[in-house]
Amino acid sequence: RELSDSSYYIQNIEVPEAFQQAGFSGNTIATRISRKLNEIIQRASTVESAISYASASAKSDVSVDLIGVGVPIRGIIELIGNAVGIYRKNKITGEITIEGNTMVLELEVIGEKPERFEAPLDSSGNWGVPLKTLVTDAAETILKYTNDDVLNAYYGNVFQNGEKLIRLSKFQLERYKGNREKEAFAYAAWAQGLLLQKRLDEALVKVEEGLKYSTEEHRLYHVWANILRGQKKFEESLAKRRLAFAKLKPTDSKKRRAVIMSGMASTMGALGHGDSAIYYLDKAIEIDPDFSTAYYNQSLHYLRHKHDTTRFFELLETSLLKGFSAAFIYRDDEMEGMLSDQRMVALIRRFEEE
Repeated sequence: RELSDSSYYIQNIEVPEAFQQAGFSGNTIATRISRKLNEIIQRASTVESAISYASASAKSDVSVDLIGVGVPIRGIIELIGNAVGIYRKNKITGEITIEGNTMVLELEVIGEKPERFEAPLDSSGNWGVPLKTLVTDAAETILKYTNDDVLNAYYGNVFQNGEKLIRLSKFQLERYKGNREKEAFAYAAWAQGLLLQKRLDEALVKVEEGLKYSTEEHRLYHVWANILRGQKKFEESLAKRRLAFAKLKPTDSKKRRAVIMSGMASTMGALGHGDSAIYYLDKAIEIDPDFSTAYYNQSLHYLRHKHDTTRFFELLETSLLKGFSAAFIYRDDEMEGMLSDQRMVALIRRFEEE
């Protein structure tokens, strides 16, 4: 089997003999990483720009012919990527070891700096939980080096983790130094990360820094609008929403348009225009029916402005089915009054278990 120039693969995930005996072979772990990659991409809802990852085989012994070599290499799991920029040289190697009470993964995308991840073992010696953590670390690291836009969307729009988003934006600034468009995008992400941490003044500083690199990056105006909303400057926020929409390019994805429509709804809701908020969220869903955040925000509007808990739970469930993070509900101040509701408890538990 030949690997095209748009391919890369995980090669030789090495594990201790005890892992093999417990059913955690290198191929099994590589397949888990592949599945996690697909999950992140799907939940990020960035189909237009995403790489498609799939494991070539879940068998424990796979034969692959490398181009220019002509001999079978045993024990390789091939991950196929259909995006430009993912080449054969992007081999990924990894090794899992146990060091005392810690499970360690050392991962390297060839040509990039090796990275080390650690996960503590619990008192029972159960490998499943720390292994799950390391699989997630591996998938996120692979995306960082092969499609950081997807990871950016995941951290910012789905997982909503400010710390990870800031760390990624710093990586992007270093990686794309001299590319003013990419640098402006990275500053927008940095500002979004600070906003998620409710550090509004610092977020605004990053927006201003980003505008020095490009005044055409719509994400900067979108984040600026979110900052102004947080400062309760709602009319100014609405003006920035409109400017963000005007800065969209024909090549921007439907997801980006839906995000800005959803933001427009957020500001309309803050101004007390509940019907207008729902109108813009309907528009966002019309543009991108898989945009989970729009359903989530719509559920909040039905709760606050319509006092319709039945519709609230219907829309909330839809958002979770579309990939919205159940964990974020705990962090959302607007959900605080609903967290003790038994329907909410059951719904969150259901999706956390999935």
